[in-house]
Amino acid sequence: MASLNTIKKAQIVKSMVSYNYKAGRQDKCKLQAYRNVINKQFPMSERTFWRLLSLAQSEKIKDFNNKDNSKIDFNETSTNYKRH
Repeated sequence: MASLNTIKKAQIVKSMVSYNYKAGRQDKCKLQAYRNVINKQFPMSERTFWRLLSLAQSEKIKDFNNKDNSKIDFNETSTNYKRH
């Protein structure tokens, strides 16, 4: 299973694609959304982009969304962190 940060990034990428994608238009295809919008905000390879899109559409992510895990605060620090 992917980490929570990867799942969150996949959800963000999916929402950015859905906003910039228009079916049937070459200038608004998913690849152009990646090249013109997503890659500038989240630098990643094209393969990683397609992997994140497939991860966002998988059943595991849908199960994650149904739980109350969507309210995770990624800015809070863990108090149980032990430095080795």
